[in-house]
Amino acid sequence: MSSDLANDLMTLESAKSQLLQEAFGKDKAQQVQELRKSLAKTVFEARKAQLEAQKPIYEKRKDVVKGVENFWPLVLQKSSLAESLEEGDIEALQYLQDISITYSTSDPREYDITFTFDSAKNPYFSDATLTKSFTVPEAVKKDGGEFDLEAPTETKPVSISWKDDKHNLVKKSPRPDMSKLESYDEFEGMGSFFNFFTAEEDQLNQGGLLETIYESALDVFAGFAALEDDGDDEMDSDDEESDENGDEVDLGDSETDMPKKKRSRK
Repeated sequence: MSSDLANDLMTLESAKSQLLQEAFGKDKAQQVQELRKSLAKTVFEARKAQLEAQKPIYEKRKDVVKGVENFWPLVLQKSSLAESLEEGDIEALQYLQDISITYSTSDPREYDITFTFDSAKNPYFSDATLTKSFTVPEAVKKDGGEFDLEAPTETKPVSISWKDDKHNLVKKSPRPDMSKLESYDEFEGMGSFFNFFTAEEDQLNQGGLLETIYESALDVFAGFAALEDDGDDEMDSDDEESDENGDEVDLGDSETDMPKKKRSRK
């Protein structure tokens, strides 16, 4: 974790302490802080119990989907992660056989995401598995975040054994430094999905997104999201009006609409 983040956390906790004293008075502030900590610990322990109870269900799911062709590749392509998959990523992910998430038994915020590939057939890299680990920095645990489920996590880069430069998706499509882009016109996407593994930080929170996808993989594969989208059609029509000729005009907020990313080269 960077020193800046550690300093920010210390400043935040100091500000919270000050607000508690102003709201409840110096005498009761400590009691209130203890109550907050007790409540946070209760939620923390409940999350641990939930993850433990889900383990056998996910193991059974693994057996159920084992015979479903391209289950995990299609889950990723149907999920909210799809927009960040480039053409080369989609091709490489055709050799993906399984995704698993293993949580720490002592801290539910810490976990390993493992992608398992058919290494014998995969022309991109020779690794049978790619595992990205997330941990909570000790500084966070010590500075009031011991039971905070929303606490920031840190990760380390994972090396990928690419078979050649032609198939090195990270080299061909690196993650750009958004701070150096002068305008949205230069935006060509966030680079290959495999930057998620090799990057020192998870700036796009793809780890958290993969957690959500992992939990709802059956629903994503079945296309339940499409049913939910159909229910939003009527509300979406409220954002459209007719011009003088009777043609519908989309009144979407152009200031917040992000440009579609360009597909990169294979």
